[in-house]
Amino acid sequence: MARRSASDRCRASRVNRETRLRARVLTLLMICLAVPGTSASHASDELGGPYIDAHWSTAVPFGAHSHWIAPWRSYLETVPAARFVDAAGMVFNVDSAHSDDTARLLAAHGIHRARVEINWGDFDFADERRLIDPARATVLRSLRRFGLRPLILLNANSNAPCPMRYLRVTVSKPAARGQRELALTTTAGLTAGYSGLQTVSGVAGVGRILIAGIRDDVVLLSQPLPADIAAGTSLGVVTFKYRPFAAPGSTDFARTLAGWQRYTVAVAQVARRALGTAGQVDGGFDLEVWNELTFGSEFLSIDNYIDQIERDAGQPPVGAPAWSVGRTLMAATAAAAVARPDLFSGVALGDGFANTIPWPASATEPGRVTAIDKHPYPPRLTFPRDDKPGGIDAALQRQRCAPSYTANFPEYYGTALATETIVRDLGPYDTDIYGTVHGRFARSAAGRHGPVPVWITEFNVPPNEADPAIGAAAAMVVKAKAAARALAFFVNKGATQLDFYAAAGSDTGFGMVPERFFARRGPYPVDDRPYLSLPLVVIDRMVQTMNLGLDRGLARTRTVTLTHLAAAGATRVIFAGDGSAGCPDLRAVDAFAFLPFEVNPHRLVIAYYVMTRDVMRPWPAQQFDITIAGIRAGARVSVRDPFSGETFAVSAKRSAGGGVSLRLTATDYPKLLIVND
Repeated sequence: MARRSASDRCRASRVNRETRLRARVLTLLMICLAVPGTSASHASDELGGPYIDAHWSTAVPFGAHSHWIAPWRSYLETVPAARFVDAAGMVFNVDSAHSDDTARLLAAHGIHRARVEINWGDFDFADERRLIDPARATVLRSLRRFGLRPLILLNANSNAPCPMRYLRVTVSKPAARGQRELALTTTAGLTAGYSGLQTVSGVAGVGRILIAGIRDDVVLLSQPLPADIAAGTSLGVVTFKYRPFAAPGSTDFARTLAGWQRYTVAVAQVARRALGTAGQVDGGFDLEVWNELTFGSEFLSIDNYIDQIERDAGQPPVGAPAWSVGRTLMAATAAAAVARPDLFSGVALGDGFANTIPWPASATEPGRVTAIDKHPYPPRLTFPRDDKPGGIDAALQRQRCAPSYTANFPEYYGTALATETIVRDLGPYDTDIYGTVHGRFARSAAGRHGPVPVWITEFNVPPNEADPAIGAAAAMVVKAKAAARALAFFVNKGATQLDFYAAAGSDTGFGMVPERFFARRGPYPVDDRPYLSLPLVVIDRMVQTMNLGLDRGLARTRTVTLTHLAAAGATRVIFAGDGSAGCPDLRAVDAFAFLPFEVNPHRLVIAYYVMTRDVMRPWPAQQFDITIAGIRAGARVSVRDPFSGETFAVSAKRSAGGGVSLRLTATDYPKLLIVND
């Protein structure tokens, strides 16, 4: 990645001073809104048992969930800080008119990657190597200009699933709802099995009602009409270059799959030209294959375009489940990359079919695939109302009590609240889901090539979904808190990149760059402070802290462990249990996140915070006494607050058993413990 210029560093310094007071005021405001429950029953609230216990992951079967068990505390690794510095990305959902300015802003404030989509339908029907809109390449050039590495999404979204031709036809006779044929003034330019109605009320996606046959000027439809159509109505019709995917092994499937592979090659060619990397070892971009099977994926099965009558007739051929087609498509994309090293050298491949389902695993990924991709958007749940059967308690027994609280927090899929915990794929150990081995190193264990990390290619916690009345300033505080927690947590637990969704959007919703930035007129401002958001400021401060003294050649990291943890003062409860061994209170010490990164052999940065269950409800600062093993005697220790930008010295003393003991003040967003030894 390109190093930041001196002017960029100075700008960041000014931003730190400018936003310090604002961050203090907003944080104080949020703290005053709510105070979680406390109990004075213990003078010192100590963690019972070890901080790390692998049993919390290996003993929880797939299908079970728990309010108490914490799979993320089943392992602790000291992660190279370079991984953190390089991890932060942004879904780059801006047009070419704003691409230069947005890329410049993001690159100056801690963002190193940008996810952009080049859909199959963006290519020309007559020349599949040519983009219909050259602005796509303009966006790539903007990313190159400011040092953001593109992650290009390969997709066949059902609104433009492949190269298409468009035309309009006129209905010559009225047609009633439920009818399976349509009389037109002419059928010229239509192709049975490939042409379909562009838009029909009540049917999502273009071409979903295919023209199954043509008889004179009457077209036979693959599905019944969902509404009446009057004579004289003008209808849009699309003609697909390729048919929707039929069952693997069929002629139609093979032809569509070959078209997909040509599209993959065309994207690589476009990217190499735009990025100026033709002939270089590293193409300068990476690829994600597909975006969420739960969204816009109808083209993966022809069954979505025909009804049961057509399937029973065997014309056209029956499709296959989307996940099955996805497996074949992923392997074919990997094969295309292997066949063209001139285009794909240095290009990492991520499996986007895994974004929203738990079944893909490193053990089954082709050797050319680099990562399993995830979109761990946390749901907002209220318990016990939203509790489901199959719960187990803290003692790994059937859940018999129902805690009461709201769950709306970034690390949701790192806990056992969902049986499809992301830790199954993030973690350094193997677990089994119905006979398939999951885990970062499961592919290596199966005798195949290399580990498979997780890429998080979309993530955010939109505040307005929890509180539609929230103001922009308060929403930015929540998003900054969620972004800081997600980045520290997921990268420390094994993810190698995290792309926030998204650059553009509402201030109270998904937008990470303020709306005023896109509404302004004129050239890029000399002073970008009025156009910064608190999330970008916080991310930038965290990246700056990790980047100071960074050793990119660090091959092995030291072992750092938390050997003692106790909350000073009264017990603070995240949610109350019933007092039994299986249903205890969940206390702050139980949710204390300790996430170490090593900058160089003599410098550590450890992110720490209380992993509260509702990011909308602030957690007042509280003190913890901790002992850390793996830190050398005489270490100089300080804490940086990425919200205020301030750094504080911390008194550390040598513990009797080795390591250092210190008292830290923690809240519900990461502070950075800096250790120089």
